[in-house]
Parts: sequence; structure tokens; C-alpha cells
Amino acid sequence: MPSFTEKFDKKCQTVQKKVELSVEQLEMFGDLECSDKDDCKTQFLGEILASVITFPLSAIISGSIAVIGNSIYWVNEYGECDS
Repeated sequence: MPSFTEKFDKKCQTVQKKVELSVEQLEMFGDLECSDKDDCKTQFLGEILASVITFPLSAIISGSIAVIGNSIYWVNEYGECDS
């Protein structure tokens, strides 16, 4: 999950935001409510498939937010401001 830290630049009188990623553990597998063995297999495979799709998608979206945000941060940090 992306989180933002702020830093005030006195020289340019601006607030710079830096994006940091952290790993969050989410509970994906709840209690299965199944009537028979086949129903349990189907629900379990559905939970596995959902987590296999969700994790990479979340990483791609969060990573993209971090790359874009930190690119802007880098330009602000190392660029020159009008004095």
C-alpha cells in the first residue's frame, strides 16, 4: 500500500510528498461454507484464484503510484526553484 510522507523545503517554500510502499497482510481466506467435498474444493479454488489475481494487480497499481509520485518528488528535490 502506498503511504505519503511530507517534507517542507524552506528554500523553495514548498511541501514535497514522497511515496513509500509497505506490505500489508490481508485476510483473503474466510471460513468456507460448503455442503460437500466438491463444494469446498470449488470455494477453495475460487479463493486461491482471487488471491493470485489480486496480489499482482495490487502490486502493479501501488508500484505505479509510487513511481509516478517519486518521480515528481525527485524533480522537486533536485530541481531548482525560482528565488
